[in-house]
Amino acid sequence: MSTDILLDESPFGTRALAVRDDRACGLAYDFAQRTTPQLGELLYAKALHRDDRLGGQICDIGAAGEGLLPIRDRARSQGDGFIAAIRREGQGTKRPTLSDRPALRLPAATLFLDDLTTVKPGPMGQMDPPKNFDRPGDQQNLTPGPLKTVPGPLRLLTLLSNQETQAIHVSSGLLAAKIKSFVPDTVEIIVNENIAQGIREGEEEALSRTVPLEEGGHLIIDSTEALTAIDLDLGRMGSRSQKGAADKLKRRALEVLADSLTLRSIGGQIVFDFPRGAVKAPKMLRDQMTALLKPGGLTNIPAVTKEGLVIGIATQPRRPVLDDLTERTPSDDPRPAHRLRADVLAWHAYDAVKHALRSAPSQTLTLALGHDLEHPWQKAYATKALNTTYGPRLALEKLAEDPRGFQIR
Repeated sequence: MSTDILLDESPFGTRALAVRDDRACGLAYDFAQRTTPQLGELLYAKALHRDDRLGGQICDIGAAGEGLLPIRDRARSQGDGFIAAIRREGQGTKRPTLSDRPALRLPAATLFLDDLTTVKPGPMGQMDPPKNFDRPGDQQNLTPGPLKTVPGPLRLLTLLSNQETQAIHVSSGLLAAKIKSFVPDTVEIIVNENIAQGIREGEEEALSRTVPLEEGGHLIIDSTEALTAIDLDLGRMGSRSQKGAADKLKRRALEVLADSLTLRSIGGQIVFDFPRGAVKAPKMLRDQMTALLKPGGLTNIPAVTKEGLVIGIATQPRRPVLDDLTERTPSDDPRPAHRLRADVLAWHAYDAVKHALRSAPSQTLTLALGHDLEHPWQKAYATKALNTTYGPRLALEKLAEDPRGFQIR
């Protein structure tokens, strides 16, 4: 199986979509306007107090707030500064988990900070990093916060790539030049200015709660902070018998289950609800699912019942894509809906304007932005970036009727 990665960079940050055999299987983001620590990021941290309830030590990590350093043997002295890596991203009210044994993780090589001469293979296989690559400097005179050692595109490539990666499709020649020296020669880098649409389609799939299956039937995925429930629905899947339809549904579901979970970055406790007729031998189903889902981070399947319930536990080092892209709507309803975040909507507006400017190279356009989108747009200097690239052909105005909308005229 081969994997391709779509990589896009804009004033709003970097985003990447992994595609395996024409099926989306991973999304990752580096938002320029957010301070939330992300997996693999290096920081300078200062030790604070110990919290025995959590089994760790609270650390100051700058503008992002606090992180939790698990204590193996003894706590660090209060005020002790050290370089740390994000081992697990924060979610909800949970602090991010730190590691005090950080490493520079690149697409093709991993460098250990306690011994910079040691280089081990990265996800794409071992390759020495460029000689002029910035490594973490002296620990003195540093303040808590991120160390800008690994640019966003490289960090996302490290998260999503593997030895099966054959091509990286990038949105500009500048981005291609930025990653070229970090990628093995066996991986093709292709410039494609139109990949934003492909990534948007991957986002829509990741945010959908249903996954259609071939020949009918579908998965229904409902997630909360603590639990994800996945129901396998027969739908209109045809067969001569209910038992035959259940068997067919199971086969089709197992083909897409791993990619559906990794695309959404789902972890924690997962309950799968198979039709009863699909579980002839619980142990066999348990072995099948363990083999399929283990590469994506499933660590344990403690129970499979004859009634069709499968309990799984998966590692969750990254926030779910749902949390990255959406927020709860302001509401007193105990089950409020989700809506796209303002910076995500502004990024979508940027994609649309960029496409319009390329499609009409001689026209002057006006972008009307709703109130909620104005701040992230201005903060990203998005108008300046577009006018620098395509000439002074874009003007900005306010959209009064919809605070979260945009129009191109």
